[in-house]
Parts: sequence; C-alpha cells; structure tokens
Amino acid sequence: MNKSCRSIIRSLAFFIPGLFVCFTAGAQLLYKTEKANFDSLELMLPALKGAQKADALLKLSSFYTTTDSAKCLDFARQANQIAEKIKDKRYSCKGKIALANAFYFRGDYLNALIYGLDALGLAGKLDDLQLKFEAITQVWFIYFYSGNYDLANKVAQEAIPAFKDVEDPETRFRAFISGGWALMSSGSGDLALPLFHQCAAIYHQSNKIPLPNYIVLIYQTGYAHLGLNQIDSALFYFRKGNGILNDNPGIFKKLPSFVADFNDDIAQCYLKMNLPDSAEKYVLYSIEQFHQRGERDILEIGQNCLDMGTILTEKSAVEEAFPYLEKAMDCGNWIYRHKKVALDDSVSKNYWYNPIQNNPVYNEQIGLRISIRALDYMCWIQKKLGNHEQALALLEEFNRKSKIMETILNQQAIISLNTRYQTERKEEQLQILSQQHQLNEGKLERTRMLLFTFLAITLLAIIIVSLLIRQYRIRQQQQSNLLMQKLFRAQLNPHFIFNTLSNIQGMILEHATVEASTYLSHLSKLMRNILYGSMKEYISLNQEIENIENYVRLQILRYRDRFSFEMDVDEALDTPALLIPPMLVQPFVENAIEHGLRFKEEKGNLKVEIRLSGSFIEFLITDDGIGRARAAELERERQKYRISFATQTIQQRIASLNRLSRHRYSLDIDDLTDASGSPAGTRVRINMPVNLV
Repeated sequence: MNKSCRSIIRSLAFFIPGLFVCFTAGAQLLYKTEKANFDSLELMLPALKGAQKADALLKLSSFYTTTDSAKCLDFARQANQIAEKIKDKRYSCKGKIALANAFYFRGDYLNALIYGLDALGLAGKLDDLQLKFEAITQVWFIYFYSGNYDLANKVAQEAIPAFKDVEDPETRFRAFISGGWALMSSGSGDLALPLFHQCAAIYHQSNKIPLPNYIVLIYQTGYAHLGLNQIDSALFYFRKGNGILNDNPGIFKKLPSFVADFNDDIAQCYLKMNLPDSAEKYVLYSIEQFHQRGERDILEIGQNCLDMGTILTEKSAVEEAFPYLEKAMDCGNWIYRHKKVALDDSVSKNYWYNPIQNNPVYNEQIGLRISIRALDYMCWIQKKLGNHEQALALLEEFNRKSKIMETILNQQAIISLNTRYQTERKEEQLQILSQQHQLNEGKLERTRMLLFTFLAITLLAIIIVSLLIRQYRIRQQQQSNLLMQKLFRAQLNPHFIFNTLSNIQGMILEHATVEASTYLSHLSKLMRNILYGSMKEYISLNQEIENIENYVRLQILRYRDRFSFEMDVDEALDTPALLIPPMLVQPFVENAIEHGLRFKEEKGNLKVEIRLSGSFIEFLITDDGIGRARAAELERERQKYRISFATQTIQQRIASLNRLSRHRYSLDIDDLTDASGSPAGTRVRINMPVNLV
C-alpha cells in the first residue's frame, strides 16, 4: 500500500478528550455502544417536558448520527430549542454540541464549527470540564476533517494543560493519550511522545488503567515514532504490542479493529526499511488473522490486501499481486458506496475509538483512496502483461475516480477556507468582547476602589470613635473604682476603730489603767498609720508589717497573752521598696484573733508569713483556733446584732483591684484539721502582684 495513504488513514484514528465524556469511572478507554430502546423513547417524547425531554432528544440525536442524518439534525434542533426555553446553560451547551455533531456528520463543517465554537465558549464560562472537552473533541474533528491541521493542533495543545494537575490517574491517562494522539495526527509527533511517556508512567504506577488501554497506548507510541522516521523505536513498540496480544488471545475483542493486530504495523516499518520480504510475511500474518475472525472489517481487509499487492508488485510478482489489488479495489468501492468501514453497523460505529470518528464523508474518501491506489497498480500490471484493453478500462476507471476525489478535495479546500474564516471571525468577536470586558472590568475596578476607599474611611472613623468611647469609659470606670476603694476603706477603718474602742472601754471599766495606757499608745501609732494610708492607694510593705504588729500587740494586751504571735518575713523582700494596697491583710489577722483564737480554751498560736513567690507577694495568716464553722455558730449565739464586714468587704475590694490591675490579686481560705479530722484552725492565703516604689 502507498505509505502516505496508510498514514493518512491511520491518522484518523483518534483525538478524544471526549473519551472523558463517554465513559464512567473504571470503564475502559474504548467506546461502548449505549443499549437503549430508542423506538420506545421516541414514542415517549410527547409526554416529556423540560430537562427530561431535552435529555431524550439528545440521546435520539446521538443514536441517529450515522443512520439518519435528517433525524439526527431534527432532534438536535428540538433539544437546543428546549434548552433555550428552560434557560439552562448546561443543556444549551449540550444542544449546541448535538447540532455541531449533526452538521459534522452531514459534511457541513461550516455550520458544525459555528455551533462547536459556541458550545466551547459556553462550556468555558460554565467551568464544566466534561462539557468543555466534549466541545473540544467536536471542534478538533471539524478542524481535522476540514483540512485545518494547524488549528486542530492548536486546539489540542490548549486542551492538555487543564489536566496537568488532576489527581485521578484515569482522568490524566485519558487526557494525555487523547491529546497525544491529536498532536500526532496533526503532524506534531515530537510533542505527542512526552504525553505518551507520561501515560506509560501512570499505567505502571496505578492499577486503575485496564490492559486494553495500555495496548492502545503502545500502538500510538509506535506510530508517533514511525511518523518521525524513528523506525527502530516504532518496531520496538509494535512488537511489544504483538507480544501482549499473543499472551492475551481474547483481548482483541475489547480493542478497535485497527489496534487488534500489530502485524500490519510491523510490515509498515519493514517497508520503510526497504525490506519487502519481511514486510510480506507480517502482512500475510495480518490477513490470516482477519480471515480467522471473519471478514467483517472491510477497511482492514482492504488495507492489508492493498499492502500485499503493493509489496508483490514491487517484487515483480505481478500475477500474484493482482488478486490482492482486485480485492482491495472491491473493498474500497464498497466503503465508498456504503460510507462505512465494516459490514455490520455496530462494528463500523465502533471501528475507531469513538463514534464521532465514523464520519460518512471521510469514510467515502477512505474508500476512494484505497480504490484509486489499487486501480493505479492494477493498470500498471495489465499494461506490463500486455493486456492493453483491460489496462485502458482500468485507466478510465482510475481517472473517473481521481476526478471524484479531486472534486471532493476541492470542496474540502473551500470548506477549509470557510472554517478558517469562521474561526478568525469568531476570534475577532472574542477579542472585541474581551476588550469590552476589560473596559467594563476597569470601570468596575474603579467603582470597587471608590467603594473600598469609602468603606475604609467609614471603618476608620468607626474604630476611632469606638476607641474614644472605650477610653472615656475606661477613665470613668477607673474613677469609679478609685471611689469604690476609698469607700471600702471608709467602711473598714470605722469597723476597726469601733472594735478597738470597745476593748479600751472594757479595760477602763475593769480599772486596768496601765494596760489601757499601753493599749492607747499602740492604738495611737496604729491610727496614725491608718490615717496616713487612707490618703494613699498604696503603702510600703514595711508600713503594713508595722500596722499588723501594732494591731496584734493591742490584741495580746487585750486578751492577756491568750495566744502567741509570730511574724516571718522573707529576707528576699525589700520591704521599704515594695508597695501594697493598705488594710488588705489586717482584717484577716483580726478575724483569726476575734473568731478563731478568742474562743479557744488553751493558749493559741497566730503566725503571719510573707514570702516572695515569682512576681507575687504571698501572705499566709495561720491560726490554730476553733475553725470557721464553730466560730460562726458561736457568733450567731452570742452576737446576734453585730455585723462582721471584713471578709465580704475584702473580697469586694480585691475584685475592684483586679479591674484596675493587669496582674490578678487572689484570696484563698482553707479550714485546717488535725489527724482525727477535727477543726484545727484556719489558713488565709493572699497573693498580690509586686509593685515597686
């Protein structure tokens, strides 16, 4: 067979990002004919509405693609009209794809391209990958079959990057094998090979790619090398494919016809290497295999017979060559008349990777090419054998069919120019729309900036006002807290003075003048310090210690040494330099004496410890009195009309201090027990943050 004829027919094989549309996850790469009762579906149409009716019409249009072009177009138009009515952009895109497909199979590539480009633009706006690649598939075939190979190549290259970062291995495999074949078919085998190598890596790294898909990949890789005249590499892949087919005898049923046998492909390599004997052997293998399977694939039989006739003619075995060439001519004539490549419609439809490749117009051209080439050789053979009358008849038939082919090619050239013009016009429209879009975007951006500036100024104003209000409230709260602290001290100081004067009154009544005098001396020092502290927010720790000592001496005198007192101050504390709130510790010393030690029968013990604990000063006031529970009972019995403000007031004061300070003041009171579980006193723990003078 003529090498260019074989490569042209083979180059039809495939561009199919549309495979992504045709198969569900886990399915084979190859097209499977959908089984449905289309007669029943057609009868149901009047009862359907909206999207359901659109779906049914789209299925019917697809079904009649190769059998009834008028019905195919009619159903596509109805589907598109319904899509426009229901204003569903996805169905509108599907309707345009169906119309493009209908015109494409009628050979009306110009209208097919108009709808195909519209569908592609709409799919891009929808950001629907499936619809986008269905449209890309349609547009690619229109460009390819109308002779615009450069535009087909451009479409393929633009489609591939969308799948580079897709995680699913099946999707990436389909995209790369489809895009690679498209590039190879458009004359860019060097760009196709890296994609095929990526597919091979995906197959070996993933267990999701079926073996038939891998065989198709091997076939495509071999033909890419063959197209680049890399014969040794092509032979390697074709032999590898043949080996897999031999190891898996039944797998050819899952493959397209032209991939189900690599012998003829190996023969093409040997023909390019000028080894006709080796080529003849492999062509015979191929013919034998097709005879074993039944002569259903007319195109493959015609190609193989043409190859065999060509080889024998070049070897001068003209009498042996003639029957093969005659068979090839018959096959070509049959394909030309019937515009399909196999006896059975289902085989013809599934001959390629996808039904869209089973184009009646192009099938007609394939048949003519095989027939013309066979007639050329047959005419030459009859002339060489001296059968001039037969040679003349064959020459007349050759010229007749050559004119038909010339007419078809001229029409294709016109179609090619029209489709190119339509593409350029569409690109100009898109460019104008893009410029308008950019202008609108510029206006919108300026509007956004003005709005953003206004919002930013408004937000800034709100923040400033909020901060001012917050600052004002903080100042008001601080003033309120200061007034509250002074009020707490005003509550605390009269309470202490009341208790002290009551004690002095008791001593005078008992005629204990010396004790009363000593008591008054300590009281005067204590009162002086208290009055001094009442005018300040903080006093030194040293002054607080002196206040506690003066107070405890007063109480020891009052209760005639009924308890002992111990003051333990951490040497690490710089008592003159450290500041604490006044009258915060003394009330708990008072409680320890008045409510704990006072009612104890034996002599009690009072201990005040002051320690440095990190960034806090810790006060521990411990007594071994009767405990809080017993003291509360006694107080209720003996002093029903007296009110003790100390604990409640200090807790309120600590809460107030915490609102003013970043560091937290804390108060804990623990009831102590002895080994038998009986009350054994109370321990009060106060933590204050360190403040320096």
